[in-house]
Amino acid sequence: MAVIKAVSSKAGIGHAIDYVTKKEKTEEKLVSGLHCEPETVKEEMQATKELWGKTDGRTYKHYVQSYHEDEEITPEQAHKNAIELAEHTKAWKGHEVLIATHIDKGHIHTHFIVNSVNYENGHKLQWSKHDLKDLKERCNEQSREQGLHVPEKGKTFAGEAREEIETTKTDAGTRVLPITEDVAQMFQAIIEDRNAPKVEKTIDGYSGFLFYDDNGMPLVAMHWQHRFNRMVGRYNDIYRVQMPNITPHVCRHTYCSNMAKSGMNPKTLQYLMGHSDISVTMNVYTHIGFDDAEEELKRMEEFRKAQAEVEQKKEKLMSQKMFKVV
Repeated sequence: MAVIKAVSSKAGIGHAIDYVTKKEKTEEKLVSGLHCEPETVKEEMQATKELWGKTDGRTYKHYVQSYHEDEEITPEQAHKNAIELAEHTKAWKGHEVLIATHIDKGHIHTHFIVNSVNYENGHKLQWSKHDLKDLKERCNEQSREQGLHVPEKGKTFAGEAREEIETTKTDAGTRVLPITEDVAQMFQAIIEDRNAPKVEKTIDGYSGFLFYDDNGMPLVAMHWQHRFNRMVGRYNDIYRVQMPNITPHVCRHTYCSNMAKSGMNPKTLQYLMGHSDISVTMNVYTHIGFDDAEEELKRMEEFRKAQAEVEQKKEKLMSQKMFKVV
């Protein structure tokens, strides 16, 4: 049984390479390089960054493939499996990858250190949840072909429930969102006011969650749904005019409609919403009625009048200049 996960680490790339290649953890025959040589991997990865002028930001990505301690597999076979996975991972094409299999613990596991900069074109590593899902599926296929156990989705080696970050519906859903200064200050206030977790929770390589429950687990949509239900219930107990059901997804619709009404560029709105098809943004998520259409026509009419006034002023100014010249 083998599992693959992304690892979140604040260590520099040099420290990460030193750690995975420690002699007490591995052997020379269990350390390989894809598009690089293990002996000079530090220099090669750094040279790629300097060549393309991308030495800042995230410098590498770290992944681990682990086998259960009871799994009948040799270190050599585990290492061979890891190399095969790396060679067929499309997102890693053109990236130097250091592969090191560790045998110092009760279970065999392999580390992948992937350079963040592509040596062929200088692009930063683009890695989505779909890429991680594909990597896990190919890992499971290896296990099936070799007669090894395949882990049940959402379960640990011991068969216990394991937290996972679900993939987005499309690649467009995996995105970086800009935030306003007000939102940034609000997030900072939340971090300062909450009880800091004793150990930063990491799930599928992700950490830095804003909200936790009493058990130290990150809040999910279900928690917010319950809070909305309680608020709506209390309101409806007091007032005659009843409030409809509110969900986190309803908030998405509201945000999208408000941004569309404010005149935001449709392509910008599509990116912010994480839609792969703009028709979803415009036809499903924007709720525009007659009043909105009437207001838009008035706004366009005012714009037309203002534009006409500007043109008249230009013509008047031009005629005055011509008169002076004559």
